[in-house]
Amino acid sequence: MHLLISCLASALPATMLASAFYRALRPRRNEIDFNFQPSALLSVVGSTVALILQNHHPSISLAMHNHSNFQERPLIRYLRTFIYVELALNGTNQEQEQTASWLRWMHRHIRGPVTEKTRADFGIPDGIDMYGYLDDLKVYVIQTLTWVTIAFEERFNGELSPRMKDLIVWEYTCAAMRLGVPREMLSSSYPDFISAFSARIDSLSTECKLTSDIIFSLEASILVSTRMRWITSLGLRAAFLVGHTLLPEELKAQYVLAGVRSPVSRMVQRVLCALLWLLYPLLLWLPLRGLIAFVIFLEPSMKGVVSSTLRTIHSMDVIEDRPIPTSASGIEHADYIDWLENSGRIRPSFLQRAFISLLKFRAGSISLLRMCSSIIGHVTSSIRFHLLDMIERSRSRLLGSRMKDAKVSPLHVGMIMDGNRRFARRRNEQIIAGHRTGAVTASRVVEWWLRHRHIGPRYLTCWAFSSDNFARPTAEQDGLFGLMTSEFKALAFSSVVHLYRIRITFIGSANARTKLPPTLVEAMDFVERVTGGYDALFLQIAVGYGGREEIVDAVKSLQDRQERISEASVSREMYGREQGIPPVDLIVRTSEKRTSGFLLWDSQAAELHFIDKLWPELSELDWLQTLDAYAEREIRGGK
Repeated sequence: MHLLISCLASALPATMLASAFYRALRPRRNEIDFNFQPSALLSVVGSTVALILQNHHPSISLAMHNHSNFQERPLIRYLRTFIYVELALNGTNQEQEQTASWLRWMHRHIRGPVTEKTRADFGIPDGIDMYGYLDDLKVYVIQTLTWVTIAFEERFNGELSPRMKDLIVWEYTCAAMRLGVPREMLSSSYPDFISAFSARIDSLSTECKLTSDIIFSLEASILVSTRMRWITSLGLRAAFLVGHTLLPEELKAQYVLAGVRSPVSRMVQRVLCALLWLLYPLLLWLPLRGLIAFVIFLEPSMKGVVSSTLRTIHSMDVIEDRPIPTSASGIEHADYIDWLENSGRIRPSFLQRAFISLLKFRAGSISLLRMCSSIIGHVTSSIRFHLLDMIERSRSRLLGSRMKDAKVSPLHVGMIMDGNRRFARRRNEQIIAGHRTGAVTASRVVEWWLRHRHIGPRYLTCWAFSSDNFARPTAEQDGLFGLMTSEFKALAFSSVVHLYRIRITFIGSANARTKLPPTLVEAMDFVERVTGGYDALFLQIAVGYGGREEIVDAVKSLQDRQERISEASVSREMYGREQGIPPVDLIVRTSEKRTSGFLLWDSQAAELHFIDKLWPELSELDWLQTLDAYAEREIRGGK
């Protein structure tokens, strides 16, 4: 014990130094980050607070009373909440669709009327006549998640910028839109959210016996549960103590939990909050999938819960909102270990990989020596990655700062995304894997564009699929069409698209569009419809596009209307003119040094920039260097 105390005491200065260093950088990161990634600790505490806030609503309390077994197996509810949050914010686009479908399926029977007997027995206020998975209650659930996320981050991670608050609001708004909630019922900014949430809390101010009973029983189920190990139970008790401090002030007084009633427990609460504030920067190393792995290590019985939940989600038919039996669908479900190792949109942390190595060792799939070697390898690999990433980010920041006063910047940039197939072949992967990695790079380009929008273009055009690509093997085309359908639909639910008011349009020949699958065309129409009212920035995506075809279509259109053919009239008929897209100023291509007819008519006076990398290898520094090279040129506009 003395040795443990000595070790903790010696580690305290280093911990405080690391925490101070992180918090010094926090304002900068707050301004440049575009992806909000919930930490494991936020998910634990946030799930607890959200449960209390949600059950403050009598309709949800009644649904909990009639349909939930939380009191018997609270850890199952926590794990399923963790999986939902992880997939909703960090899963692939397909997983996000399947998760929304899974939630609708899980709650399909949870609804019913509030009878007079129920109202009398539980003290349900007048005006609440139904309970269930209704749009109004979905909105309230999303509001509780938004509240606790912002409250937790500001309490333990530092003040959030107005833009970051708006981004978090949009993250949850987009999650609600995926669930089918009408957009007009949701908030589009932090002030709107605060106004709506405060009004909702005020409307629920009438005390209800059922809500109090349910909330206190939630805490009791953690305190008396015999189905969890002591360390798991202790962690959830701590979550209740910390979470109580994040409740709105009026609810803190209304729900005085058993754990905070005595002076000693309130002192413990304050100590926990202070320790959490101190240690939180270090705890960011543990992502949510790492926490799920840790819980499975502590509670082996939860392995089946995680595995079955993931199996159901990954088998969901998003059209029918029901799981498809594996034998009927032909889907191969990834093992839960594989899912834990694959961190979705972010790189796995060394802590996450260490816990997974422990799980593999317990399962007998690796030896003790292999486990130790694996953990050491993960630590060294993580250190190397973060050092290189820090250097790359520093170079990008320096270059971006130097370019703030650039006198010349392109108004319209066109990107030829080339090299996905070669990238896959170099890594001995299937071709579609290269296209998936390329899609991730395309998403990052949009982030770089927004992060450095003061020096970048207002219009960005990306060539996703050329008319010549219809000659590729059918299997590759089908894979590409499925990937594009998923990626394009995801744009309609992207927080940054809505936050920065990006209008998204698609260009390509009408003949080529008839060759595309109906589901892909529907996704393209959907994102154009959702973003049609935006006008701050413009993202144009070329699908089934050919430069010569664009010119031929322009001439045919003029002939059909019997108009005079001239340079000016042909220019007016270019695909993007209807949306007001100007001619391209800069064309950028990776891996090759040709334009392949991209924006053929409009590129007469455009500058060209070629990058000797495959598209999936493109970095933020490459993007900035491209804009810097343009700024250094003498732009004469073809004169």
